[in-house]
Amino acid sequence: MLPDNMLALEPLIIKPDYFDFDTCTVTPEEEGGKMAGIYWSVKDQSDHLIVLHGCRGDHYYFPRVRKDLVEFFS
Repeated sequence: MLPDNMLALEPLIIKPDYFDFDTCTVTPEEEGGKMAGIYWSVKDQSDHLIVLHGCRGDHYYFPRVRKDLVEFFS
């Protein structure tokens, strides 16, 4: 949970070095006291399901609920 929801308005900075293809990565706390982040890599994807690598061997499943929506993950 964000200590201050206004942090969500700051630009998203993606650091490719933090991605691990087999598990999630919890980043160290950034300079300036900002929260640590979590990076999830994609394990599998199809037209109707995206599977992300979670932490400690977990997997997170995101099915397409509505076929008339176009969804993007970045």
